[in-house]
Amino acid sequence: MGDVQHRRPLRRDPGNPARRRVSHVRHLPDARRPSHRHAGADRRPAQPDAPRPIRNHHTLSRATACKGPRSEITAGTVLRSHVLKVGRSAAPLISTSLLLWLVSYAVDLSQVLRQLLAMRPGFFVAAMMLMLLSIAVATLRYQSVLQTLCPEGPVHYFPLLKLNLLTLFSAHFVPFGALADAMRALVSRKLLKMPVGKAVEGVIADRALAVAGFALFGLLLLPLQISMGWPWRIVMAQVATFGGLLVLLGAAAFGLTLHVRFLKSAAEAARRFLGHIATCHRFGWQLGLAAVSTGLFAAMLLLLGLGLGLRIPLWVAFTTTPAIYLSQVVPIFYAGFGSREIAFAALLVPSGVLVDSDAVALSLSIGLCNLAASVPGLIFAWPLLQALRGKAIAPAVK
Repeated sequence: MGDVQHRRPLRRDPGNPARRRVSHVRHLPDARRPSHRHAGADRRPAQPDAPRPIRNHHTLSRATACKGPRSEITAGTVLRSHVLKVGRSAAPLISTSLLLWLVSYAVDLSQVLRQLLAMRPGFFVAAMMLMLLSIAVATLRYQSVLQTLCPEGPVHYFPLLKLNLLTLFSAHFVPFGALADAMRALVSRKLLKMPVGKAVEGVIADRALAVAGFALFGLLLLPLQISMGWPWRIVMAQVATFGGLLVLLGAAAFGLTLHVRFLKSAAEAARRFLGHIATCHRFGWQLGLAAVSTGLFAAMLLLLGLGLGLRIPLWVAFTTTPAIYLSQVVPIFYAGFGSREIAFAALLVPSGVLVDSDAVALSLSIGLCNLAASVPGLIFAWPLLQALRGKAIAPAVK
């Protein structure tokens, strides 16, 4: 009778061996049950399977209810990020269009177009050559900056010249000017096999040295405007602009060197930036590059004025060059259009040098000259694509 009671579970589930084995052990007497105390050290009792969740309509409804808001939040975040990207890209185009629209109400556009169409091509080509020469001078400054960041090897000039021409081309065909500088930092990293941080630091230092050089010469040339009796509001506005830029750059450079504990990498970058002008030799080199760049831009301004039939005094070209250059590198405007026209009209019209239409025509001719000078940079677009794809390109350091 005892055997029948022990075997009764085996007859109930004959198709499951594991169930039959467990049932048999459970119904054995205590003396015949196997013990794990004498088993090997590696033998452990089997862990029971985790209980499977019960899937009913209440569970599904709760899962669906939790899943819905997540997908909505994610979609809203993605949409918001796309809107912000489009807004940042379109902001320079919108601001430039707004300024040009305001300028169009102050001048006779038909007169401006007639002047541009009557441009003498010889003067325009000569001005374009001067623009390319100024790019070559700017490459010397960028080479000196990268040589400080990469002292272990020589930094070659011609790969950087190609890169600067490509940057000039990109600045006219991307909606946001900072993208061109980002591209220059990326290709510089590929050329010099340098970290991304130092590549970005090189681009920022190059831009800062250019702005500081033009601002310094702007202050030095202001006595000429005062001696010629220009309105004091124009002179004081330039004093505030040039002086404010120099103070801002100086405060940023010297201020970051003091916060070594919290901003160690920024402090090291600020020390390297000050190293470009720390010695008399380096300061003289940077000052000479700034002087040559100012002279080339003033000569380009004179040639374009002659091409339009405008006779601009030499001293006017030199004293207005720093303000005109700084107005066209403002990052919130597309390739300097709009801001450059406002600067020309604000400087030359109240002082009696030019009338409204002549100032706008001269400003637009500078923008067209920059655009034409950037076309050779299209030749070096293929090396950029190779760099972005991670392929090998000609190194700038041997």
